[in-house]
Parts: sequence; structure tokens; C-alpha cells
Amino acid sequence: MKTVFITCLHLKYGGVEKVIASLANALTEEGYQIVILCTYYFDEPAYAIDPKVKICYLTSRVPNRDAFYAAIKDRKFFTALKEGAKAVRTLYLKRQTMKIAIKKIHGGAVISTRNEHTVLLSKYGRPDVLKIAQLHSDHHFDPKLVSNFRHDYKNIDYFVLLTDKTKSEVQKMMQGYNSHTKCVTIPNFVEP
Repeated sequence: MKTVFITCLHLKYGGVEKVIASLANALTEEGYQIVILCTYYFDEPAYAIDPKVKICYLTSRVPNRDAFYAAIKDRKFFTALKEGAKAVRTLYLKRQTMKIAIKKIHGGAVISTRNEHTVLLSKYGRPDVLKIAQLHSDHHFDPKLVSNFRHDYKNIDYFVLLTDKTKSEVQKMMQGYNSHTKCVTIPNFVEP
């Protein structure tokens, strides 16, 4: 049985999270072993996920942005400093835990669902792993994102985009920089 890993930030409410749950369920029905590599555990997943899908939470920490800004607003500088240090550690673990998880995968496929995960997958994914990136929305394509497409996606095998127009735009951006990655169109699906 072939294993497919899907990266995600969390499994609470959101469009990307709904697509991850639906994709995991559909691939499970097709006989694939699915592992969701999830950075944050906020609570049980918001959307139904087949019990055969394995969810691997990479860190027990959660973002503390609200606590940090509240401390600044209330002029509690010691608390703000403490929350700031906690935030830096959480952001470090967010990246490091996904990087370590990707490096450990041998064979199968990895589907990344965020730009930051795609950059890590391209850099640290093993050669025997099929590397698939997804872009879940039509971005305004800021310069950093375009730079990532051109320079940091070079080991991504397939880049899945939602529309033919977006696919065409991304292919033009990558032209002359990244000839390895194949752009394909697969719209988000809805369950009947």
C-alpha cells in the first residue's frame, strides 16, 4: 500500500482544512495509506476524517499572537517579553518539526498545502519521494511568492493550481527559472 503524506498547519475550520480532510478521505477510499502531518493541535478536527487516516501532530505548542499583543496593549512589558520569547520558540518549532518530518519520509508521496511547507519539501524531501505542491487560492503573487516559485520549488514534481488561468500565470513566472516542476490544474472538489 502506497503512503501519501499531507502537510497542514492545523485541522480547525477553513477552506484549506476542508480540502485536506476531503482529499485524505477520498485517497483513503482509493486504498492509499494517508498520514496528515499537522503542525498545531487546537482540538479535534473540524471536518470528518476517516478513522483510517493517521494524524501526526508535530508540536504541542500553539501560536500566542493574541496574548503577545494583549500584553503590549496593556503595557505589561515583562509579560510581553515572556510571550515574545514563547512566540519565537513556537515559530522555530513550526518550521523545524515539519522539516524533520519531511526528512524522515522514504518513498510514497508528499502533498504540501502551504508555501512554507513546499519550500521545505523541495529542500529536504528525499529523491525517492513524489513531491506535490498545492496552491489553494488565487494569490496576488507578491514578489516573495514569485521568488519561491522560481528558486525554491525546483525539486517539486507537480504544482497543483485551481484554475487554468492561475496555471498559465505561474508557468510564465517560472519560465527560465524552474523547468523541473510541472504545473497542473485540479479544481477543489465538493463532496456530493
